[in-house]
Amino acid sequence: MTGVEGGIVGVAVFLALGAFKLLERVIDKRNGTNGKGLSSEERTWLAELHQWHDRHDQDGVPLWYLPRRLLESQREIVQEIRRLNQVMQSCGTSMKEIAARRCPMRGDEEK
Repeated sequence: MTGVEGGIVGVAVFLALGAFKLLERVIDKRNGTNGKGLSSEERTWLAELHQWHDRHDQDGVPLWYLPRRLLESQREIVQEIRRLNQVMQSCGTSMKEIAARRCPMRGDEEK
């Protein structure tokens, strides 16, 4: 790269950085932050999020943290409940079939 090309690249980089700064100021002005970064609403939300994540139980474990063992146990419980639900549905279907065979409808007895 010659000195002229290096100068052109330098000017291009300088102009690009200036354009980004100008764009940043326009966006900040449009959002009402006036170059402060976050708006007051965003600062409040971030502070509340930090407070929530900063809470711990008696053992010092963050309240939002859910141990992997507990997640696996919950999944096993849900699967077992679904399996029991299927068993109960099949029992209900079987009982209906048995009742239909043993106890004919009242209208059928009179005929």
